[in-house]
Amino acid sequence: MVTFLCTTDFSASSENAIRYASELAQFFDARILLFHSVSTAAKAKLALAYSSEHDRLTDELEERIDHLTRLEALKTKLNNKNTSENVRYELCLRYGTQEDTIPALLAEEQVDVVVMGHDGAGGLQEVLVGSVAASVTAATVCPVLLIPPGAAFKSLFKIVYASDLKNAPLTGLNFLLRLATLFRSEIMILHVLSSKTDSDKEKLLEELKLYYSRFPFQNISIHLETHRSVQAGISQFTHHNKADMLVVGYHPKEKWDYIFPQNQRQEISYHSYLPMLVMHCTL
Repeated sequence: MVTFLCTTDFSASSENAIRYASELAQFFDARILLFHSVSTAAKAKLALAYSSEHDRLTDELEERIDHLTRLEALKTKLNNKNTSENVRYELCLRYGTQEDTIPALLAEEQVDVVVMGHDGAGGLQEVLVGSVAASVTAATVCPVLLIPPGAAFKSLFKIVYASDLKNAPLTGLNFLLRLATLFRSEIMILHVLSSKTDSDKEKLLEELKLYYSRFPFQNISIHLETHRSVQAGISQFTHHNKADMLVVGYHPKEKWDYIFPQNQRQEISYHSYLPMLVMHCTL
């Protein structure tokens, strides 16, 4: 059983992410939690306007019913489209921000992967730094699958794993290997160098090959690219190789310093058009 936690704010981008997760889940014996969080900050402000406690409680009950009704409508739509008996949908409503409510929910429901949509307004930096998706990623310990708007599910023939050479244990590795085995994928292990001599590059490539020779999956290839911007190098490589998914590692202490060095933070944004699996470093 694989449990997917799909967050929704009832926007088009979140519903697209849920559709993607729903189609992916059909390849597993899966449970999908349709999760919506209600902001408590907004409710606190509104509470001051009520003339009585009865009015406040009545309004809160009506609001809860409204949210649950919308979740139920989404569940019905998904059930009507999904004919697989391998997937079941459950509803979950919590009060608070997603980054505050999701961590506890992960343990309670034994969630394997969180699925979120993003608006795709910019590139990798806009998705991974300063967004709601970034806050949730930082607050969780399980892999997070980020789905851009308009991304439709398709078989994962090519998966690009952007390595930072840390070689630290990652919590989402088992899920990645399950995906790769299921779709008979090629895992393309990529490291982008901002500057290196040819001799250094050859030496590093040999070290990478030696390390990943112990990787628990056979169909892998090693790629070393040079580009002045790491995020641009990743974006161009995935586009050129027609990748179906991008995988990146998240280090709680160093965050995204490999992909977004301080001297590159103000550079042009590169559009993230791929589903992106974020795996967490356990060290």
